Amino acid sequence: MEGITLLSLIIFDLALTGDYYTNGSYGLRGASTYRKRYKYSGNFGVRYENLIYSQRDFLIIAATLSTTYSGHTLRIARPAHSLLSPLR
Repeated sequence: MEGITLLSLIIFDLALTGDYYTNGSYGLRGASTYRKRYKYSGNFGVRYENLIYSQRDFLIIAATLSTTYSGHTLRIARPAHSLLSPLR
């Protein structure tokens, strides 16, 4: 896993991407993964889309925002315990 390493040995990376279309629609996405040495790991994502639909005399604009998170405890930290937490 590539990324930035902090003094407390937390490793994370960040990706930002986007789309732009000729009709004026666009989308932005951000995603990050992290790992704390021998304890936790997971990922987080955010997406925003502004979509424009047009047909003859109608113009429809739809904006959406969504987030995702998933994290878990590494088995090496507590072999007898397991925590999984997906969130959408």
